[in-house]
Amino acid sequence: MRWRPILTKTAAQILPGGPLKVIAFGFASCTMTIGEARVVTLLRGTRPGIAVTDAITASLIGLEVLGARRIAMLTPWADDVNRFAESYIADRGFEIPVKGSFERTDGYEIHRVSPEAVYDAGLKLGRADVDGLLISGTGLRVSPVLESLEDALGKPVITSTQALAWHGLRLAGIDDPVAGYGRLLKA
Repeated sequence: MRWRPILTKTAAQILPGGPLKVIAFGFASCTMTIGEARVVTLLRGTRPGIAVTDAITASLIGLEVLGARRIAMLTPWADDVNRFAESYIADRGFEIPVKGSFERTDGYEIHRVSPEAVYDAGLKLGRADVDGLLISGTGLRVSPVLESLEDALGKPVITSTQALAWHGLRLAGIDDPVAGYGRLLKA
């Protein structure tokens, strides 16, 4: 319940009264805790008629679009959050035989994980017998290494930030491919 005033107040402040096509909520672990449907309800209650997406919904849709059902998962989170996320994603029909984490318990520490560390961990996990790699956690800096990681693995790499941008663009009616940020933004 404590999220309701934050989400509704913030949504109301985004271009008030102006044209807005999509609201994107970029907090994957929070969305899993609140629930995807509840996030949509709260944001649409404040901004009716506007499309809503969030980092976990966009990531799961992106995985489906690229045909990745059996995935490796890399996160920045502590073990309790990882267990919850794994269960949440598995309940939506995905298999996660391989997983890794930077085990950050402080949200402010997540952005301090270097892109090179993300690349190395993603490469190790993604080499498993999986269809693709999910890197969840919008605070992780993956963009500088995303394309090269995907090329090295030869399979899709979906990040929550990349998926959120992709899904938001698609919901806004923009289908133009974007080069340099993985297969999903070209889909």
